Amino acid sequence: MQEFKANERTFQGVLLNAFQSIINDTADIKFISAFQEQNVGVGESRFSDIIITSSIDSRCKI
Repeated sequence: MQEFKANERTFQGVLLNAFQSIINDTADIKFISAFQEQNVGVGESRFSDIIITSSIDSRCKI
């Protein structure tokens, strides 16, 4: 089996695509989008969060 290196960003990209696919394919889920916030790294390496937006109230994000 081939090995490859991955970090949090790699996993986050896969998870983000999975979230967006579920949101797109499931009408009764009350979310409209999943996206990655801008990188917040200053100095020490920090990774951005995934934001999921509510379809009921677009101001609500988790």
